[in-house]
Amino acid sequence: MFYEDVEVGLKFRTRGREYDLIKEGSIHPILVNQLSQKIYGSEEFVDFDGGKVRVSLLVDKYGAVKSRVTGGFEDVLTKTGKEARMEVINKVFQEEIDFIPCQYQGKPVGMWSPVVFVFNLRESGYPFN
Repeated sequence: MFYEDVEVGLKFRTRGREYDLIKEGSIHPILVNQLSQKIYGSEEFVDFDGGKVRVSLLVDKYGAVKSRVTGGFEDVLTKTGKEARMEVINKVFQEEIDFIPCQYQGKPVGMWSPVVFVFNLRESGYPFN
């Protein structure tokens, strides 16, 4: 289904609690903090100077995630450096976060169109949406 048509939006679970993925029109700050800790904890981001990263997120009815970095890292000169950073972000979304699928008429449903959002990763290691 399209994300706009579901009755219950995409959620994520952390520390035994569930949260809406989107809060006040932006990705939930708890998820942003959790992601930033994982991303900045990797060696690929040791010398990262900051910048915007666009992420496309698609979750099926079983909670399986397909994520794709659709932009960012334009200033990274080496292809391998860019790909390594994209891989870290995708791995965090696909392996570190427990997503709960959308619901329609009381049943879990998969998404036809991805949720796309922007992280503004800053040099300090704290992202802002």
